[in-house]
Amino acid sequence: MGTFRILTSAAVAALVCFQAAQAQVSDDARRVLTESATAIGKVQSMTFHARRYATGPLEGVLNTQGVVKLIRNGADKNKAAMRMTGKTQEAGRGMRDFDVLVSDGVVTWVDAASKKVIERQVAAKGEGSSEMSIAQQLIIDDLFATEPYRQQLMNTTPGFKVSVEGTEAINGEVCEIVKASYNEGVREVYIHISAADHLPRKLELRGNPPQGQTTQKPLSMIVELTDLKVNPALKPAELALATPEGFTRDVQKAPSPVASAAGDAAPAAIGLPPGTEAPAFSLKTAKGEPVTLESMRNNVTVLAFWGTWNGTWKKAAPVIEKINAGFAGKPVKMLGVACREQDPKAPAARWAEDKMTFPLVLGDEQTPAAYQVKGYPTFVIIGGDGKIVDFIQGFPGDEQFTARMTASINRAVDAIKK
Repeated sequence: MGTFRILTSAAVAALVCFQAAQAQVSDDARRVLTESATAIGKVQSMTFHARRYATGPLEGVLNTQGVVKLIRNGADKNKAAMRMTGKTQEAGRGMRDFDVLVSDGVVTWVDAASKKVIERQVAAKGEGSSEMSIAQQLIIDDLFATEPYRQQLMNTTPGFKVSVEGTEAINGEVCEIVKASYNEGVREVYIHISAADHLPRKLELRGNPPQGQTTQKPLSMIVELTDLKVNPALKPAELALATPEGFTRDVQKAPSPVASAAGDAAPAAIGLPPGTEAPAFSLKTAKGEPVTLESMRNNVTVLAFWGTWNGTWKKAAPVIEKINAGFAGKPVKMLGVACREQDPKAPAARWAEDKMTFPLVLGDEQTPAAYQVKGYPTFVIIGGDGKIVDFIQGFPGDEQFTARMTASINRAVDAIKK
């Protein structure tokens, strides 16, 4: 997330002229989104307060709030410095502070437990420290996308519709509401865009229960921005993360992802490091059948921690399924671990909808905690000897994810053959 790209005027024109998607996007929705994409491209700096929260099954569980300050680096709009400070709620631990700076591919954060200010190189969004993943909860991604609203303007999926659903005031800011509907309304996205400056103020990702499941509450994940100031006279010094009194500074570049002599992946920046003994677990399938780590011994095990409430999983699911198919006939076993589910029947229904072919188990609170999972989805590769080979949090994109997963699994398979 150290690098941010901004939409060019040519890209805006491409969005407007993309005929294949126009039949699914109303004229009003196209106008609102295109005006917003253009406004985003003109932003050189900004500050805002943000809050991420949930309604429905996760209400009261998700609560992250704070202040974001951003400066783009002069004429180079592909680079930016961003400081994110605030509080987040941790399960069973209450609220805690975070303070994160992302600049030119480096993430810096305050670790109060160790009394350190830590700096690490960041290869891509979704990688780096867990602190960075927490801080990113304050962000509406389209504010930093190469082509904002591409998914809404260029999506040609059958049944996909985008329309304007009136207006609503968000903390006094009158906003036009753009609604994108997927899968016959099972999934909906609501984007509240200011009628004045054309920048987004609220993003709601809503998952409605399928028809016939009226007892299940809709789940909404919401990011809301307030007190947004565009192009304030910010200076880099205002974003700098100083070392508090009594703290030390820990600066280290991320290791190259090259296999070691033992065949393990390079140490991960988050989660359990390679070479660590994988924590034992005993989970059950939706049918109540037990699954343990010991039962997977002498195979490469891939744990996919996910949830029906997690929007990123929809992008990752077909990719991980394709990777799984590519290792057919080899000693590789994948296992989907559904986490934080309110309805025990929902994961199996979603698993079938996504056409996943490897086994699914219902996670408990202890297993993701033991594996230090702090963001979703997370993928853990375990060697045939029961030790961690790689730990991947987030989904950085099809090509990068596939390359890293395939390389790590192949190394682990080769180690079994030896």
